[in-house]
Amino acid sequence: MSKHVIVGAGPIGTATALLLAGCGEEVVVVTRSGSGPDHLAITRMAADAGSAATMGEITAGAAAI
Repeated sequence: MSKHVIVGAGPIGTATALLLAGCGEEVVVVTRSGSGPDHLAITRMAADAGSAATMGEITAGAAAI
């Protein structure tokens, strides 16, 4: 199982997150408000994607962003 970080929970981000989670992958969805699809394998995080330090922490160990 690999960690995947998706920035944004629009139609494409949501569909991608659900597809990956459905395949058993670990998924982190990052939005300003912490919103995103509801799935046991998806972690939703509220963060500013413009912050290099914050995104560095969130994406540590990720196979894909």
